[in-house]
Amino acid sequence: MKISFLLKLALIITLIHHIQVLSAQEANPMTRTVLYLMGPYEEIYMDEYFAESTLKGNKYALITRNTIFDERYFIFNGDTIATTNTNFKNADTQTFDFAYLEPTEKKGYSFAYYVKGDDDESYAFINLRGTEEGPFEDIGKNFSEEKYSYKLAGRWYEKNGERIYGPFKGGVPEKYTSTGMYAFNFYENKEWYANINGQVEGPYEYCYMPSLTESGNYAYTYKENRKWHVNVNGHTRGGYEDCYPQTLTGSGKFAYCYKENGKWYVNINSTIMGPYEDCYTPTLTESGNYAYCYKEDNGWYASINELIIGPYEDCYISALTSNGNYAYSYKENGQWHVTINGIIMGPYEDCYSLALTRKGDYAYNYKENGKYYANVNGQIMGSYEHCSSPILNENGSYMYSYEENERFYINVNGQAAGPYYRIFSLKLDNNDDYEAIYRKKQNDSYTYRNKNGTETVLGKFGYGYFNSYKDYELEFYSPDRQHSFFSNYKYKYVVIDGKRIGFSPALRAWYDEAKNAFVWNSIEDKEIVMYEYSLSTFVAPDL
Repeated sequence: MKISFLLKLALIITLIHHIQVLSAQEANPMTRTVLYLMGPYEEIYMDEYFAESTLKGNKYALITRNTIFDERYFIFNGDTIATTNTNFKNADTQTFDFAYLEPTEKKGYSFAYYVKGDDDESYAFINLRGTEEGPFEDIGKNFSEEKYSYKLAGRWYEKNGERIYGPFKGGVPEKYTSTGMYAFNFYENKEWYANINGQVEGPYEYCYMPSLTESGNYAYTYKENRKWHVNVNGHTRGGYEDCYPQTLTGSGKFAYCYKENGKWYVNINSTIMGPYEDCYTPTLTESGNYAYCYKEDNGWYASINELIIGPYEDCYISALTSNGNYAYSYKENGQWHVTINGIIMGPYEDCYSLALTRKGDYAYNYKENGKYYANVNGQIMGSYEHCSSPILNENGSYMYSYEENERFYINVNGQAAGPYYRIFSLKLDNNDDYEAIYRKKQNDSYTYRNKNGTETVLGKFGYGYFNSYKDYELEFYSPDRQHSFFSNYKYKYVVIDGKRIGFSPALRAWYDEAKNAFVWNSIEDKEIVMYEYSLSTFVAPDL
């Protein structure tokens, strides 16, 4: 078929245009944009938070430092949001403490910080997405957008949603019941105290964190006059030479180990068992079933509702159900075994994290020949470089994470998902609903949630946190794997497709699909810059 002169001319003009575009790209495929220019005495605060770019490329947040006045500046997309000082009397941190940071949002930040007043005292503030609260005398360590603690007039308060708890002396509670009851320990003036629903008890030489049930039962172990005691709902037992922290059930049943006259005993609801050479804190169920391990005549035994099994070189009670199912691990001839309702499995180099249901379903991890495995109801899965503790619900469904070739995966009832760069948490309830929170890639700063197979983006991970830039490295490919990107902070350039590019290493880098380009950020002298390197290729039209 013949091509008309006009069509040929149009194709030639199109070809010339493409060649001109290609020539321009080949001549200078890289663009450089200055995002922020620091002042003459300003520098990036290198040892703290540094979050610069998102996939939009020109959004950033960072902390800088004035070298003359030693002030910190929180910069958000070019605007100075807050300034903080250093050398405070009360502050645990010398700079900003972020609960949330997302540069692509208009007010995508929530943080706490301190400033020095005219009276030379330090004052604390909280900024929640542009709404500032304070001044306070101090702010608690566990700061979040939903809950934070603060100090006023020498007493502590905690804001949890719309409700404010307090005042508290010396600290704030970490857990509450649904009715607002609470219990916690705190240290003040070199002495320990327990706070039970606002009632302060002490001082003590030491006090463990109290146990608290939903119904309001509480218990805690403390040391006074060099003797140990256990307080269960206001009734104190002791003093002992030594004592392990107690176990407490929802109805108020309790169990603990204590030492008296050089021997160890077990107290289960005021029933004393022993003496022993040593023992571990008992496991106790709401129905009254109990289990613990103890040492006698240099051998370890498992005691399960008066059933004594042993001796072993060592043993640990792993699980006990309300209907009497039990599981424990023990060491014999240098090898570890697992016993589930009398059935023995093993031997292994190591075993741990055993889960058990009332129906008798079980799951645990073990190590063999340097590799890790998961055993779920006799089904062996592995080998892995590492394997997390399995979660098992009453339906027999299970969930765990594992590592292979330095990448992480999730196993839900035999179905694997991944790979991921990091996995932060796993949840599985008795309705078989599961959830996993993870980070996909090293150069992807977002966290994700997989809930029953549906993935959603949660937000930024860690705000671009680097403790040190030494040996910080980035390496990835374009989706078609035709182009490669590599950067290491000890080299003053990046490498794209084997070519040395630019004059500085990358802090963050990614592939921009819309622009078919590698994009990265760098610090160059006083400038925070963004580079874009086009990967566009020219394809000649078929004449």
